[in-house]
Amino acid sequence: MRIFGNLAESEKAKQISAANPPDDRRPASNGQGASEYFATAVALHMQGQAEEALGYLEKARKGGENLAEIYSAMAQIYLERKQYAEAAKAYRDLLAVDPDNAAAEFNLALERFLNSLEQEGHDPQ
Repeated sequence: MRIFGNLAESEKAKQISAANPPDDRRPASNGQGASEYFATAVALHMQGQAEEALGYLEKARKGGENLAEIYSAMAQIYLERKQYAEAAKAYRDLLAVDPDNAAAEFNLALERFLNSLEQEGHDPQ
């Protein structure tokens, strides 16, 4: 499941992705800001390019804007990839910037449950 952000952001991400194909992405020195990095990450994630999406989310995180949304997206990708320790860290980072985020608390508990299933030899699918 590839879901994070809202529909408007997803549409914006598709437009940005279409206008800037992966081979034409430029570094931050061209003025691309955190919101553009986030939109690019959404588009890449929707295209199944999780590793590349994480790279853009990391660039967006360094911009310091919308950290809760960025950490949530990072955690979602890590969960999909069964990288439970990384997902837990992203959820903890999310709770540090948004302590009342009930979804993050729930997802952190879910991550712990899935991790325990996997460690017991069960497939948490």
